Amino acid sequence: MALPGGAVTDRGPRAVRVVKFGGSTMGAAERIAAAAHRVIEADPRPAAVVVSAPGDLTDSILAWSSGIGGSSRAEEVARALSFGEALGASLLASALTALGVPVRLVLPGDPDWPIVATGDPMASEIDLGLSAPRVAALFPPGAPLRVLPGFVGRSAATGGITTLGRGGSDTTAVALGRLLALRYGSSEVILVKDVPGVLEADPRLVPEARPLHELTVEEMRTLAVGGAEVVAASALAYMAPSVLLRVLSIGHPLDGSDGTVIRSSPAGSEATTPGRAAEEPPTPGGPGWGVVTVLPRTPASGRPRDGPAPETVPTPLRVWVRPEDAGRLLQELHGSGALRASAYREPPRSARRAAAEKEGAADEGGP
Repeated sequence: MALPGGAVTDRGPRAVRVVKFGGSTMGAAERIAAAAHRVIEADPRPAAVVVSAPGDLTDSILAWSSGIGGSSRAEEVARALSFGEALGASLLASALTALGVPVRLVLPGDPDWPIVATGDPMASEIDLGLSAPRVAALFPPGAPLRVLPGFVGRSAATGGITTLGRGGSDTTAVALGRLLALRYGSSEVILVKDVPGVLEADPRLVPEARPLHELTVEEMRTLAVGGAEVVAASALAYMAPSVLLRVLSIGHPLDGSDGTVIRSSPAGSEATTPGRAAEEPPTPGGPGWGVVTVLPRTPASGRPRDGPAPETVPTPLRVWVRPEDAGRLLQELHGSGALRASAYREPPRSARRAAAEKEGAADEGGP
C-alpha cells in the first residue's frame, strides 16, 4: 500500500517523502513563503513537512529561561521551547493554506500527536514501538499533507512535553521517515538547510569546500560527531536501509539531484533501540585545543567527489590542533588531495578562555 506518487531519487522510487525545514530557512517571511513554494512545486508533494522554530528562536527561549532565573523543572522549559516549534509549523501551514494546499497542522497537544518519547525531558529518545501505530493512524493513504513541529515529543510516562535535544528536528524527520517506511515500504527524507549539501570541509576554514554527492550513514556520523553540524548525529541513529536521506539548500527544488544523498550501507540493519550518539570526541591535546576529524581518501574511497559512497568506510583520523592553526592545517590537507572529507570541532569557549588565561599568566611570569 502506498501513498499516491513516489518520491523519485537516484536510488529509485520511494513510496513516501518527508521534508524538514530548519530554523535558518524559516527566519523571515520571504523564507517561509519560499519554503511553501518548494513544497507545492514538488511532484509528488510530501506526505509530511517537519518545521523548526523560526530563526534563532529556540536559542532565545533558552536564554530567556536562564536569564529570568527560570524554573529548574526541565518539563517547563521543554514546554516553553515547544511553543517556538509550534510557531514555525503554524506559519508554514498558514502559508501553504494561502496557496490553496489542503493541510492538516498537527501539534503536540493534539490527541493523535505521533511522536512518543522516553527519558530526560530536555534530551529524550523517540520510542519507535509506541510511535509506530500513531504514525500509521495519522498517515492513511490519500491523507492531506501533515505539517508538524520538529524537536518535540510527548512523554510515554507522563504525557508531558519533551524535547529531543540539539538537532531534534532532524531527528523527528528521520524517525518519521523510518516509521512511514514500515508501512509504505520505503521513504525519502529531505533536510532543507542553508547550505547546498554536506560540504567536504568547514567552509569557514576552507572557503572553496564543495558539496559531496553521496555519503554513507557511517561517514556522515563520523563527520557529525567530529563537528559538522549540517546533520545531527542523534538523527542518524534512526536511519534504516528503507530510508534515503538527502540534504539540500532552500534554493534547490525538492525533486532535483542537488545536495548530498546519505544512505545506509548495504550491510546495514535497522537498529531496534537507537541511542544518542556521543557528542564530542576526546581532547587529549588539552582543553583549549580543537579536533580535526578526517575521512582519508583510500583506494576504497578514491573516487570523484560526485561518485558513489564506498561500501566500507575508511578508518577516520583525528588531529588535535590549536584553534589558530586549524585553518592552515585544513587548507594543506585538502590541497594535498588525500582527504575524502573533514570536520572541525572547536574547543568550548570556556576552555579557550581558560587556555588563553593560562598562557597569559605564563607570559607574565617569564623573563
